[in-house]
Amino acid sequence: MKKILIYMLLFSVLSACTKEESKGSGSAVFYTTSNARGSITITITTKNRDPLTFKLPVTTNPDTYCTSGYTGYVLLDVGTYNYKAVPADGTQWNGSIDIQKGICLKRSIN
Repeated sequence: MKKILIYMLLFSVLSACTKEESKGSGSAVFYTTSNARGSITITITTKNRDPLTFKLPVTTNPDTYCTSGYTGYVLLDVGTYNYKAVPADGTQWNGSIDIQKGICLKRSIN
């Protein structure tokens, strides 16, 4: 009986930890280090709202975008999102990003 109670307690603690880790938000900064392709438009498909679309900044230091919230910065709930990047020349990049709680992900699109 004691073992069953310990297992039940352990399971409930592990379940609570897993639920807590999936809550919260993180951010992502999309950027390019070259404007050779012209402006780049990125669209992020989100779970609970319309897609987010914006133009990317040209930078060699994306760290500043994580703290300042300039163009290319997006705050999202924890989870996986798809993105599409299309420069002026018509080429296209597709991919996904994994947003983690409290982390600013930097993604270069070149």
